[in-house]
Amino acid sequence: MGEQVEIVRVLVAQVAVQVALALIVTGILGAFHRLYRQTYLRHWSLSWLALAVYVGATLAAGVAGRGPLRLVAVVVTLVAGYLQVGRTSRPAGSSEPSSSRWR
Repeated sequence: MGEQVEIVRVLVAQVAVQVALALIVTGILGAFHRLYRQTYLRHWSLSWLALAVYVGATLAAGVAGRGPLRLVAVVVTLVAGYLQVGRTSRPAGSSEPSSSRWR
């Protein structure tokens, strides 16, 4: 039993590091968006934020056990996962990057 508790602590620490790093990337991309005013940087930043929410909600769903809290965590996980994938694709009508060498 003590070995399982140690494994859970390691997994929680790994998830915490993943969330922290995703939030760091979110901040960096947000700063680039404010500096360069490119809409794709905002979309990428929001995508990384959704990834951080997804990973955190997944941890909450795994630890919550059964009940309404787990249901809420699962719904948040599904919505954040959907937003993360949706934010990485190029928005309709966007012309960025517009250079012909990227086509």
